[in-house]
Amino acid sequence: MFFDNGLVDSYVPRLHMLSGVRSAYAVYMSSDSQEPVLRHGDLLYVNPVIPPRPGDDVVIELQNGEAYIKRQLRRTADDMVVQQFNPACELQFPARDIANVHLVVAVIKVRT
Repeated sequence: MFFDNGLVDSYVPRLHMLSGVRSAYAVYMSSDSQEPVLRHGDLLYVNPVIPPRPGDDVVIELQNGEAYIKRQLRRTADDMVVQQFNPACELQFPARDIANVHLVVAVIKVRT
């Protein structure tokens, strides 16, 4: 996934819990890498103001513009370790490569 330099693709209604968070945004899950927890097509609401904790689902934006949706396991000054569910594995990102880590606060299961 790439963030396309902040270009907005579409708009969705803001959840009440994010009404005062001007920097809140939503993204669609565009892979099956987090199934069965998050499924392709799910709408994820993100609050970039609240710092994530271990066990939280997060959007990780890298310096090169790539972005990942994973479960944070641990973060140190040197790196961040996340969990991927499908296929099951742990991934490690060097801290110097991470631009932002934002907390997923709600998931809407979109079915068409």
